[in-house]
Amino acid sequence: MERWYVLHTKTFAEKRVASALDQRDLEAYLPMMPATSDKARKQQRRPLFPGYLFARFNLTAGSPANWKWIPGLNYLVSFGDVAIPVPDEVIGMVERKIRELDAARAEATSPFKPGDVVRIKDGPFADMLAVIDRACTPSKRVQILLDALDRSYKLKIVADMLEKVPESAKDGKRRLRRTRGHGRYIRR
Repeated sequence: MERWYVLHTKTFAEKRVASALDQRDLEAYLPMMPATSDKARKQQRRPLFPGYLFARFNLTAGSPANWKWIPGLNYLVSFGDVAIPVPDEVIGMVERKIRELDAARAEATSPFKPGDVVRIKDGPFADMLAVIDRACTPSKRVQILLDALDRSYKLKIVADMLEKVPESAKDGKRRLRRTRGHGRYIRR
């Protein structure tokens, strides 16, 4: 009887092992989730369980060499000498969670891009203008640059509290330079 098992792989070898299992006509499942950090966004997706993947096969029938000798595969996760099967319900739950994460990621896309001028609608900084520094995070916050008291402040604020300023409403004048570069302030 075919059941799901967990395989431990070498570092960053999950995709290679999953591909090798597919080539050997064994079902492999590598849950991939959307990247959350700015550095990881270049990859777009990363394994939900780094170093692990699921494979479905019959452990008692056939040759273990069919799955055991794959480059990048370390071992079959087991308790002592007994391999631990994973129930189908757990695989279903993982698949549902991945779909939820994908839906949340699609929902979290911000209407703002870095450099956009926005107006703060609510709170203590209401009606002040700011510039978007970084786009939305999964918590639907954006990082803005706010000029107040002759200084620029980086703030994280909920994106719902902002509205984009139309081009016609922006000031035509440029912001005054505060430094000559390398932190040397201009004295007025």
